[in-house]
Amino acid sequence: MTFSNPPIVEAIFHLVVERDGDFERETLNDYAKYITEKFPVFDKKEKRFLKNDISFNLDEPDNITSLVSNNLEGYILSSNDNSKVIQANIDSFSFSKLPPYETWDIFYKEANEFWRKYIEITSVKQVKRLSLRYLNRIAIPSHN
Repeated sequence: MTFSNPPIVEAIFHLVVERDGDFERETLNDYAKYITEKFPVFDKKEKRFLKNDISFNLDEPDNITSLVSNNLEGYILSSNDNSKVIQANIDSFSFSKLPPYETWDIFYKEANEFWRKYIEITSVKQVKRLSLRYLNRIAIPSHN
C-alpha cells in the first residue's frame, strides 16, 4: 500500500561495531571523503567528544588538576536537502532517511550501499548490534 502522506518521519539503520585495537581515526575521514566525492550533495561535519577531568584531594585543597581532551568521534554527512544523514563514528554507523520516505526497497538499497563502503574503508572486525527504527508522526484529532 502506498500513502500519499506517509507517517514516517525518519527511518534509521544503525549498527554498533567492534574494531581491532590499532584503528586509526583518520580512516573515518577517508570514508567521509569518499562519500562527499562520490555524492557531492553531501556536506561533512566533524563529530567531536570534549571531555574535562578535574581531580583534587581534600587533604590538599590547593592542588587541583585538570585534563581536557577533544577527540574526533566521527563525521555527520548530510545531503543538501537534509533528507539523508550518515553518521560514521568510531564505534557505529547510522543511515537516516527523512521525508520524503519512499519504500523499504529504496531505503535498504541506500543504507546497504553506504554501510558496505563503511566496512570496506574502515575495516570493521564484527557487528555487535544492529537496529532498524522508524519514527512515525500520527495526527490524532482531539475532541473537545
